[in-house]
Amino acid sequence: MQPPHSERSADTDCLTRAEATALLGIKAETLYTYVSRGWIRRLTQPEGNQKQSLYFREDIEKIRARSDARRKEGVVAAGAMQYGGKPVIATAITEITAAGQRYRNRSANDLAISGVPFEAIAELLWSGIWLDEPVIWKLDPLPAEFLQMANSLSSLAAHGNIHDMFSMTALALGMSRGSLVERIKQGETLVSNARQLIQATAGCFGFLSGKRAYRPVAQDESIAEALLRGLGLDPAPQRLRLVNAALTLSADHELNPAAFAARIAASSEADLHSCIVAAICTHSGDLTARACDRLEELFGGAATKAELLQQMIALETSAQALSGFSHPLYPKGDPRAHCLLRIIRETVPPTRKLDEIYDFLDEAASRLHVYPRINVAIVVLRIALELPAGSAAGIYTFGRTAGWVAHVMEQRLTGLLIRPRAKYVGSTDLAD
Repeated sequence: MQPPHSERSADTDCLTRAEATALLGIKAETLYTYVSRGWIRRLTQPEGNQKQSLYFREDIEKIRARSDARRKEGVVAAGAMQYGGKPVIATAITEITAAGQRYRNRSANDLAISGVPFEAIAELLWSGIWLDEPVIWKLDPLPAEFLQMANSLSSLAAHGNIHDMFSMTALALGMSRGSLVERIKQGETLVSNARQLIQATAGCFGFLSGKRAYRPVAQDESIAEALLRGLGLDPAPQRLRLVNAALTLSADHELNPAAFAARIAASSEADLHSCIVAAICTHSGDLTARACDRLEELFGGAATKAELLQQMIALETSAQALSGFSHPLYPKGDPRAHCLLRIIRETVPPTRKLDEIYDFLDEAASRLHVYPRINVAIVVLRIALELPAGSAAGIYTFGRTAGWVAHVMEQRLTGLLIRPRAKYVGSTDLAD
């Protein structure tokens, strides 16, 4: 059935959203996923206060031909691995709702607004137990050989990124603690190892500061305090509130690629440190945490709202969607970003730079129907607190560590190996 003539594209080389979804027999959310993966090129044409997107017919026909070659069960299995697909893993950790995620049935937004410390969020995700009183984890002394390795990374800090430092630190810590059997004999538990792992990786924020050196967490120091001091800032109350809010809202987001990677590693009985490194490496991709780096460049290079809008429209027109905007799970806007931006506006005095960014985000939403994700909000936080470059991606990934630990714990309890089957469909490549 053809869409109404009013919705048809005047350009026969392109299709409207209604035409594209009808031809492929998919939902709009799935179409957006294909665009974000680069399988379908998009041409955006702003018209007044509306945004009309056109999609290249050539790309759509390729996907249609490929889909027709698959058997029905193959399509269902593939769809389960994408946004909008059927759930593939049962979990009691996080629920995603239109109002935002819920950790063990508690609203993450409410927790962030109330200024809950990151340690309490981690304990909630791991055990389901809510701690009313603020808790600072006992400092488990780091092995001398680990500290020697961490200090040696200073010479590499200028050439790598925070994710490389996180990964190397986590692996080195795991090696320094000995084998899993040795750890159990010494009375260590997965939770105690997780606390020490988070404390150890917090020291990596020192590599982003002017000192470019590893900074171990100090005795009686909270994670948020250690993070700020590592970045070279005094942990004033308003800064602590903002950092804890960002870590809370980043802590988990159900079965994202990195959490899935952590669960796959856990299902093969890899140790905790290896599972977390698998997640860190997955999360470091340009479509996830590293998108923060590009957003830092965007906001840092453009001085006005008009310049920011011009760059966004240019990217949309060339079918290069700007990472960090328009989350498929939140068509009306990412509640995590909305919550964190609200806290920033309430906490940090306005500046000309922040006002330009706020105006840009408001107009992008009203004019182009493009809404910020949590990545954008954390980058705004980095600008508001004048944190070193690269801090946003580091905070985003570091906060997510708490959720990955929870997924590792939950997966181990199932005793099952995650091993999906592939549906062979031939050697034709969508990129051809």
